Order: sequence, then structure tokens, then C-alpha cells
Amino acid sequence: MNGNGNGNGNGNGNGLCCVCKHQRKMRCEENCVFAEQLPLEKKEDFQNLQKLFGVQNLIKIVGTVEDQSEKHRAVQTLIMEAKLRAQNPVYGPTAVQANLSAQLSLAQQELNLVTRMLAFYKGSKPSSSSAAPSSSSSAPPAPPS
Repeated sequence: MNGNGNGNGNGNGNGLCCVCKHQRKMRCEENCVFAEQLPLEKKEDFQNLQKLFGVQNLIKIVGTVEDQSEKHRAVQTLIMEAKLRAQNPVYGPTAVQANLSAQLSLAQQELNLVTRMLAFYKGSKPSSSSAAPSSSSSAPPAPPS
């Protein structure tokens, strides 16, 4: 009927997710947390999880979460972490965090520069000759604190 992983229940046509298949179960339990996010079609994600955490540890980690919606979120987070660790075995998610932090720093520097330039050009309108900059430097002045 649904077979695409978007419906209720286990989310796949044959009633089995990668975790339950690994445990040699015939079907997923009705409330299987892994069925929706780890159907048999996502075997690579499961292999990354298995390599990084191990199946029993994965079940224990997700089992410590009480709320069902938070369990789904925890599984998604673990999948992402395992995928990033497979892409970059040395730094894993830390590499992504460092890259995003560097991009944020560059964006902040660019914003500061644009803010200073805007303040400089607002201060040097042709109608007011007294607001002309006194220095011949090409860098705009720092904004007032």
C-alpha cells in the first residue's frame, strides 16, 4: 500500500527494517523506531551506524530516549553523525562544525565591513561638505561604539 517509508507503522512494504533484519526478526514490532528511518533501501546508512556504534549500542542509545518524536530525532542525528564519520573518519562531524564556524566568521567580517562602508558613505553625502572624510585612506572608518 504505502511502501515508500512515509506511512504509519513500519514504513516499508515487507515489514522489516535494517535493524530488525540484522537481528533476524521476521517483522518489525509495531512501534519500531528504526522502521521509518532505516528501511531496507537505506542499507548504507545502517552499515555506517553499525560500524560506528554497533547494533546493540544503537538500540540502547535510542532506548534511553523517552519521547517517541525525540526517538525519531535521535535516530536521524545518529544517522547523520555516522554518515559524516564515514565521509571523514578522522574529524567526522567536527570537520563540518569547524567549516561552518569558519564560514560564519567570514560572514561576520563581511557584515562588519559592509556596515563600516555604509556608515562611511552615509557620512559623506555631497550635500554636506563638512562630513567629508579627513583621511586619504581607502579603508572606511570604524563605526562608532
